Amino acid sequence: MLVVKRLLERQLFSEAYNYMEGEGKLKGLGDAYFTKLFFFVAEANGLTIVPPIFDKWTKLAYCALLIDEGNEQLAKQYISRVEGVEVKLRTATRSAAFNDFVLRMNRWAKECVVEVNQLESYIFGTHRSKDKTSHNPRFYFESFVADHHAEVFDTQATIRRSKSKEKMSHSLINLNKDKTIMSRIVAIYLSPANKTAYTSTNIELLDISKPYGKDPLTLVKGGLGAQGYRVFSGEDGAAVTANHKAMRNDPTLQVVYLSGDDLVSKKSQAEKFTDSESLKVAKKYAQELAEGLGFKKIGR
Repeated sequence: MLVVKRLLERQLFSEAYNYMEGEGKLKGLGDAYFTKLFFFVAEANGLTIVPPIFDKWTKLAYCALLIDEGNEQLAKQYISRVEGVEVKLRTATRSAAFNDFVLRMNRWAKECVVEVNQLESYIFGTHRSKDKTSHNPRFYFESFVADHHAEVFDTQATIRRSKSKEKMSHSLINLNKDKTIMSRIVAIYLSPANKTAYTSTNIELLDISKPYGKDPLTLVKGGLGAQGYRVFSGEDGAAVTANHKAMRNDPTLQVVYLSGDDLVSKKSQAEKFTDSESLKVAKKYAQELAEGLGFKKIGR
C-alpha cells in the first residue's frame, strides 16, 4: 500500500503497474483487482490524477477510444487482438498501455466536464441481462471495436450478440423426436475439499414434452468435470450423482455457472452461448474466476 501510494503520488502509473505484476504481486489477482486498489488510494488521498479501474469493460472502452481518436498504430502497439469483449494486451507493453489509459481517461473526463470516476462508472455499463439494448456501453463498445477490428488488427473480430428467448427458440436443432439441443452454458464444478475446480461447457438436453423450468434438466454431456456422469441441473444449482475422482468424498461439492463477470448458483442467471469462439473465451474467464476463489487446480 505504501509503495503504491508513493508511486501514484509521483504519477508513475507504469511503475505502479509493474510493481503489482512483480515484487508486489498478489497471487491470483490481476490488474482488474489491483487497479481498484490504485483508484481508491488515489481518491482517498486527493491525488490530482486518479487512475480508473482497468478491467475488461474499461479495456474494451479504451480500445474503442484509441480507434475513435485515430490512434490505430498505438492500439496495435498495446493490443494484440480483441476476442468478443476480451482485450488481449501485449505483455511487453501492458504497463505502458495502463499509463496511457490513465492519462487518456482523465483527459476524456475533463472534456466531458465530469469526474474520472463518473466516466469510468458510465463506460463500465450495465449487466447484459439487465440491459440488452445497443445503448448499453458493454454492447456498444463491443460492436464498435468489432466493426473496426479487421482494419486495425488485420483479423476479423468475434462478437457475441444478445438474443432474446423468443429468437433463441427458433434456432433450436432437433436431435430426435423427443430431444432438443439448446445453447451452451459454462458450468463450474467446485470441490473445496480437494481445492479443485473443473469447468465444462454443457449442452442442455431437455424433454420437450415437459414444461421448461418445471422439472430438473438432465445434462448428459460436458467437459472433464462431468463427462460420463448424470447431472441434474435445477434452478438452485446442480447435483452430481457420481463423483469424479478429483471430487470424491467431498460433501461440499458445488456447481455454479458463468454470468457476466460473476459465478452464480442459479442456472437461470447463466449466460448462454451459441458462438464457439465466444464460448472458449467465456470458459477461460470462468477458469480465472475459479482460480481467484482460491482453487489451486483448474481442470477443463
